[in-house]
Amino acid sequence: MGDFCQDQGMHWNYRLCRDVDADEEYFSIREVFYNEKNEIIGWTAEPVSILGDTAENFLAALDRARNDCMNREVLDLTTTQPAPE
Repeated sequence: MGDFCQDQGMHWNYRLCRDVDADEEYFSIREVFYNEKNEIIGWTAEPVSILGDTAENFLAALDRARNDCMNREVLDLTTTQPAPE
């Protein structure tokens, strides 16, 4: 489930996110961050770009993002509030 920040018990994963801009609905992939209680504490301000230094690494990163998104509910950024820190 994403990488862990060992010293703080935090982790992240990719999520498919729903948002609205100028009354237009759109979906994007973002990194979503969780605390040690698995509560959402934040997400990237902008959608992520999938990158790799080789075609193989790019495809592995793309697979990870796809798998993370397929195995979790869509995160509605218009209604989700991060947990207090």
